[in-house]
Amino acid sequence: MPNPFREAMGANQAQTGSTRNLAPNLLQFIQGFKGNPIEEVQGKLQSGEWSQEQYKEVRKAAEQVAQKMMGFFRW
Repeated sequence: MPNPFREAMGANQAQTGSTRNLAPNLLQFIQGFKGNPIEEVQGKLQSGEWSQEQYKEVRKAAEQVAQKMMGFFRW
């Protein structure tokens, strides 16, 4: 089953052998997002659109992004 988070970030696009910079895709996704993210995730889990495994993947990826971002914002 495809990962919706990775699809939204363009992970399924062909890569040129170098590391992709997902920041522009992430910013575009964030700017276009409407609604409450917690409610959206809960709705996807309850409807069966996302499996528990997909949720865990997305959560792990989000935690990794948050940790990297905190590295940029050290006081």
